[in-house]
Amino acid sequence: VPAAGKYQLTARVATPSWKQGLKLVVNGKGPPIDLPLPFTVGMWENSDPIEIELVQGANILRFTREGNVKGVSIRDFSLTPPP
Repeated sequence: VPAAGKYQLTARVATPSWKQGLKLVVNGKGPPIDLPLPFTVGMWENSDPIEIELVQGANILRFTREGNVKGVSIRDFSLTPPP
């Protein structure tokens, strides 16, 4: 990213079932952050944004899933500075 600070992260996903989500760890630090995913009935839709703290330059975002995992398709992720 061009500057350190807080950014809004969204995921464009297609989900076939309820209560889907991702866990995110930024740069290997801190507890996992929940990224709830919308139930999209298989259509592409954006998740609600979550706020994450990034350092200037390269950052590593590690996504995992746990529990009763069902299918999810991820098209892309978007980062924007907060409003």
